[in-house]
Amino acid sequence: MPLFDAATAQGLPAPFWFVQLFKTLGFALHLIPMGIILVGLPFSLLFWLGVGSVNGKRLAQRIFQQIPIFIALGINFGIVPLLFVQLAYPKAFYTPTILLSWHWLGVLPLTLVAYYASYLCASGAKKERLWSTAFWACVATVCFVAVGLVFSSVWTLFERPYEWAGLWDASAKTVKTLGGLKLGGDGAASGLAYYWQDPSIYLRFGGILGLAFYALATWVVFDSFYVYNGPRPLTKEEQAAMKNRLAEEDEGEEDGKKRRKKARKPIQEEPAKFQFWTISISFLCVLLGIITIVPTLGQYLWQSANQLRELEVWSEPLWITLLVGSISALALPIIFLSIAKLRKMSGRALACCMTFCELVLIGCFATMRQILQNVRLSPYFDPSALNDPNAVQWTPILAFLGAFLVAVALIVALIVCMNGASGSRGKKSGEKKNKKVKKSSEEVESSDDSKKNKETRQSATSGESRKGALPSGAPRPMKRL
Repeated sequence: MPLFDAATAQGLPAPFWFVQLFKTLGFALHLIPMGIILVGLPFSLLFWLGVGSVNGKRLAQRIFQQIPIFIALGINFGIVPLLFVQLAYPKAFYTPTILLSWHWLGVLPLTLVAYYASYLCASGAKKERLWSTAFWACVATVCFVAVGLVFSSVWTLFERPYEWAGLWDASAKTVKTLGGLKLGGDGAASGLAYYWQDPSIYLRFGGILGLAFYALATWVVFDSFYVYNGPRPLTKEEQAAMKNRLAEEDEGEEDGKKRRKKARKPIQEEPAKFQFWTISISFLCVLLGIITIVPTLGQYLWQSANQLRELEVWSEPLWITLLVGSISALALPIIFLSIAKLRKMSGRALACCMTFCELVLIGCFATMRQILQNVRLSPYFDPSALNDPNAVQWTPILAFLGAFLVAVALIVALIVCMNGASGSRGKKSGEKKNKKVKKSSEEVESSDDSKKNKETRQSATSGESRKGALPSGAPRPMKRL
């Protein structure tokens, strides 16, 4: 049952291989920042609320402040596959989004709320507000999980045209139960269809969560050894609070204890331990990713392999290559992290190896998804039938390639600027801090020397007075001329 007649349809304005390539590439690039957001928010929330040392709070603070950047990258990269889906799979895309239109339209307000919540969370983390930061992190996490489930539902239905008619009938019954509500007239889809009962939706979402743990593990190491350059500089207020806290701890009085509750100690990590401490966090994320991804992705790929055999489109060499690449990318980070934990590998070499494994894993996963999507739609729709060399429009293609390359260059420049800015800031703050410490130590030494000189003078004068003291009634010696 074809979705529409390919003979009456217009040809694709780009070569089919070009559409497939950038749809897959855009989806892969979209998964990395969105995975960091999806898992990074709740994972950082645990550290922010006190699970771990001060290094954990500092890591959570860094991730909270980076989340708005990842949201911007995720949304912009997500536009690329969405545009190519609408170009090559118009009816396969628009039909499920119309049937689930109220869920699909809910993505926009949920994303807006999550975006604003992430900014409030980043602002609260910068000002070290404990509970307001935790609250907005929870709000952003709930919104992003809801958006992920909606997307999982839509893309699962995207590959199942045989369920569209049943969902249309179900939504029509829902309209009747609401008293004959007219939404678009007779015969129009109401958009009230409900498609959450299929376990494949949660299976797909579980696989995305597993990939998200790997993305977070990679970013934690990359951020620690490429972007991070020393402890953050304390503000004047934080320095004053730190001095007051140290003074109160030295006093140990009841009034000091009462004031200590108000003056919270600023988050200041231990630079010598922070970077290698993040390796342990990355190792934990990899283990959680394996626990999450292996059952869900394994079952999904097993079902897909059976479908490939049934449809007689099984390409064993390609599928084995993708499976070997995925398994290698899943296992190798554990080996690299173990070697780095034993101090047998530098941090930057570990970050490069983790980034390579992450790109291989995401690339293999996105390629598998694209192959399976075409195979599952093949009985109903063949997008390659729309491939027409005469309909190709090279001017928009070249404009897209130029914009895409500029965007990638800007992202690379942004990471370099983050590294340089944090490095110079850390260097300047370190120099200022060293000058202040040297100045304070000199002041302390001079004050100690003055105290010692004063004490020696006092002891000398008291000794002289004791030596010169005579018993009562004794004759005093005459002064020498």
